[in-house]
Amino acid sequence: MERRTASDYSPAVRHRPLPHPALLRGGARGDHVDHALVADRRGVLPFVEVFAALHAIFYACSRTLYGLAEQGHAPRSILRLSRRSQIPVVPVAMMVLTGLVGVLLFLVLEDRLFFFVASIATFATVFTWLMILLPLGHVGLVQRSGPSSRV
Repeated sequence: MERRTASDYSPAVRHRPLPHPALLRGGARGDHVDHALVADRRGVLPFVEVFAALHAIFYACSRTLYGLAEQGHAPRSILRLSRRSQIPVVPVAMMVLTGLVGVLLFLVLEDRLFFFVASIATFATVFTWLMILLPLGHVGLVQRSGPSSRV
């Protein structure tokens, strides 16, 4: 059995086929199994991936909020750091609260939650692009109408 590294199980390369004799279906020597099946059999990888993603989200969001507060674009209360480890306490607490709300919503709206999130994301995407494209259309109309219509 060949030696595996952590990068073999990262989400980016997880779905490439790899030979794994213990998990082969049908026992044929040329069979391959993908990493998702290996992860299901081991049971640990999905939790590690979720933890890594949550850690990245917590880190990025808390530091972004802290940076916005430093520049004066967010409330000054966000600038409070823990004494020992210098971690922005308020943004991390906000992220924990947001995560708990997400878990609560999952427990209450389990079968409908994906539809709500997908609807909100679709609306936000369309709204954002409208706010980008409508002013561009207005600029084009003003430029085509000539200097006499400008105020």
